[in-house]
Amino acid sequence: MTAFAEAGPSGVRHMKGGLFSFASWPLDPKRDFYQSRPTRSREVLAKCGIQLPKPKPRLPHTFEIGIWRRDGREVRLDRAALFDRVWSEPVEKLAKERGLSGRGLTKACRRLQIPVPPRGFWERIQHGQKMRSPRLAELQPGEAEVIVIRRAAMTPLPSYPDCFI
Repeated sequence: MTAFAEAGPSGVRHMKGGLFSFASWPLDPKRDFYQSRPTRSREVLAKCGIQLPKPKPRLPHTFEIGIWRRDGREVRLDRAALFDRVWSEPVEKLAKERGLSGRGLTKACRRLQIPVPPRGFWERIQHGQKMRSPRLAELQPGEAEVIVIRRAAMTPLPSYPDCFI
C-alpha cells in the first residue's frame, strides 16, 4: 500500500486527504453483475463545486393546444406560421378566434420557444412607434413540426326564462 491509500473495514481502498473518496458499491449476490447501476457523477461533481446544466426536454413532433372534442374543429400550423400570426395581431384577439384564453396561448408559445410581444407592444405600434420583432429560435429536427390548435364547435348558450336572470 502507498502512503496515501488505506484499506477500510470493507477492504476497499480510500484516498486520504482528498476532497472525496471513491468506493465501489457492495455487490449484491441477488443482483446481476452486468446490470447497470445509477451513476453518481452529478454528486461527485457537486462536491467539487461544479454544477452541470439540466438537459432540456425535447419537444414532441406534434404539439397540441386545447382539448379534443367530437364536435370540435382543429387548425394545423407550423411554428413559423404561429410566430407570424402572434406578431401580426394581439395574442388576446388571436386566442379568441381559436377558442382559447390569451394566457393559455401565451403559455403554449413559451413552451414552443416562440417569443410573444410584450405588454404595451400594440399600443406603441398604434401611436406610431417603430418596434422590432425578435427572430424565431431554431429547434432540433423533428421537434414541434406540427402545431394543432383545437377548439369546440360554437354552441349557442341555453336560453333561460326571465325568472332566472
